[in-house]
Amino acid sequence: MSASDFDLIEDLRGLTRQELVTKLFYLGRQAAQEARTVLVEALAQYPRIVMATHYPPFQDACWHEGSISNKEWLPWFTCKAMGELLLASAEEHPDRQILVLCGHTHSRGKVDILPNLKVWTGGAQYGAPEIAHVFQF
Repeated sequence: MSASDFDLIEDLRGLTRQELVTKLFYLGRQAAQEARTVLVEALAQYPRIVMATHYPPFQDACWHEGSISNKEWLPWFTCKAMGELLLASAEEHPDRQILVLCGHTHSRGKVDILPNLKVWTGGAQYGAPEIAHVFQF
């Protein structure tokens, strides 16, 4: 039997379903607020931004065994607050390119959300991370 993140992450272990939903919603909003400050500064200075986040920020970046995850699993595999931030930022800065690197779903894929907003989801299994791409800057 494989363990889930909710079993492996101490802060989430033992929570009821409602407590888990509340906690994850709070953490997602908090992460987006913290990212907003850094992203605003980066977009003001640089033409290309690479941002890493654990959860995919959009449904289209939630891969499971080569396909997009279904809507039943979507709340557990994405961070809507981060997606809202990234979408608004890309729309406000059409002259900037934003590449988001994420994971969590354990399957890889790439999606163009907007012409200037791309998301690459890396694949991995528990205890066996893999190299998804090597960047040269």
